[in-house]
Amino acid sequence: AEALLRDFPNLCIGFTGVVTFKNAQDVRDVVEIVPLDRLLLETDGPYMAPVPHRGKSAHPGHITYIAAQIAKVKNVEVGEVAAAARRNTKRVYGF
Repeated sequence: AEALLRDFPNLCIGFTGVVTFKNAQDVRDVVEIVPLDRLLLETDGPYMAPVPHRGKSAHPGHITYIAAQIAKVKNVEVGEVAAAARRNTKRVYGF
């Protein structure tokens, strides 16, 4: 991830509900190195619903679980993660 972020200055990396899975420490390690201004929150993987909804279809209402886990990993408030992701989404998609 570090090389991609360095080589592609406009790249954002999206995180799904996988970040909440017990066995996904490698994903959480990536969260640690991705700056807030380069991350997105995603729920479009239908089989990537976060814990405690694992095994069910993912939907946008699950974003709060993903943001909360990222906030925990980065030791910041969940509102900071949500605000950064919103800014990044607007920038990436031109809203």
